This record gives sequence, C-alpha cells and structure tokens, in this order.
Amino acid sequence: MLETFLVEILKDKKNKNIALSIQRQERLLKDFKFSNEIDNDIKMEKYCKTHLLSKDDLKYLIEKEERAKNYSSKYFSSEIQTSSKKKKTELVSYSLLRVSEEGLANELYLQIEEENVNFKELINKYSEGPEKKTNGIIGPSPISKTHPILLKKLRSAKQDQWVKPFKIENWWLIVRLERFITDFDNDFISKDQSYAQYKNWLLGEAIKLRSSLKKNLRDQECRPLGDISI
Repeated sequence: MLETFLVEILKDKKNKNIALSIQRQERLLKDFKFSNEIDNDIKMEKYCKTHLLSKDDLKYLIEKEERAKNYSSKYFSSEIQTSSKKKKTELVSYSLLRVSEEGLANELYLQIEEENVNFKELINKYSEGPEKKTNGIIGPSPISKTHPILLKKLRSAKQDQWVKPFKIENWWLIVRLERFITDFDNDFISKDQSYAQYKNWLLGEAIKLRSSLKKNLRDQECRPLGDISI
C-alpha cells in the first residue's frame, strides 16, 4: 500500500536525528546475527548481496525500529497521561524451550552448552509450547505473571546463562535469563503507548500526504494545455 511506503519514508526522516549508544548498536547487531545464523564475515557479505544491501544500509535497517521507538519516547511520551500514581514494577525477559520428556530436555541442554547449536532451530524443531511462535523469547513481562519455580531459577542465574532442565507440572524447561528490569516504573509501559501513538500519527500523516499527492495529480490532469496548434 502507498500509505505503508509513505510511513517508512516519514519514519526514516524522523530517525535521522536519533542516535543509539555503541552498546545498544552492538546488541542489536548480535541479536540480528543470531536470528539469521550469521557467524562470520562471509555469511554477512552473502546476506548483503542476497538482499541488495550495503553494510551501511543493513546497519540502519537493524537499528531502524529502535531509533523509531527512541523518537517516540522523546517526542510523544509527554502526551501519555496516567490517572494513577506511578508504581514500581519488576519485569523479566528470558528464552524458553519446553518439552514433555526429561531425556530430550537433557539432550537438548547438552547440545546448547557443548555444541553451540542454534537455539532458534531447536525451538522450531522441538519446543511444544506457544514460545515457538516468538523464537523462544518471553517478555519483558511482570514477574507477578511468572511461575514461582521459574522465577526462582531465573533469579539464581546470571544474565545470558542457561539453566539446567527442571520440571514444572508436566513440562521440562530449558531457560536462559535475558535480563531483569528493575530500574523502571510506568515509564516502561508509557514507552509502548508512546510508540503506538507515534505509529498512528505516522499513518495519519501518510494518509494526508497520499491525499495531497492524488490532488496534485488530478490538478495536473485537468490543467488546460492551451493552444498547441501549429
């Protein structure tokens, strides 16, 4: 759709003045490589050639949504009003693979720890839960929604550390702690709200721009040509 194209053009324009920290850029690149199974320069060059991208173009695409979210936080968050007082909340994010058999859980854990296999592939092939739809990533979500046994395991783990298989009800779980988010309040939720509002604003601007383009086109078609006789 034309609106979708115009939304992306507007987003690119707004993103120009938004900078990301070196640490955040590195993290986004690491996540991208992991998701696309890129573990060396040759695979990276092949990806760029296949998708007709320069390295700079690819770098921008990897960071694009993050820049857009930062833009919305900077310019739209002040418009998000909350009627209640701010309450401190703790969130957790983790990777999860669940299976029903203990033996399989132990085997997969050893593969992850010793063979450095691709976790995304294991999720798609073996996981028996809804996390399969999100490549195993859960959250960030409030700790109040996390099972007590799982939460205890996550609290005992270090960031990016895999936890040995353990059982909850009928499932054997393999989890990796991504991070706890403790230094935050409702502003975290406001960021999601501000980004949603920003996207609605972009769509509205795109619709206006499309209407303007169509009007200009009609005006040109209806403009008299004058005397063109020889």
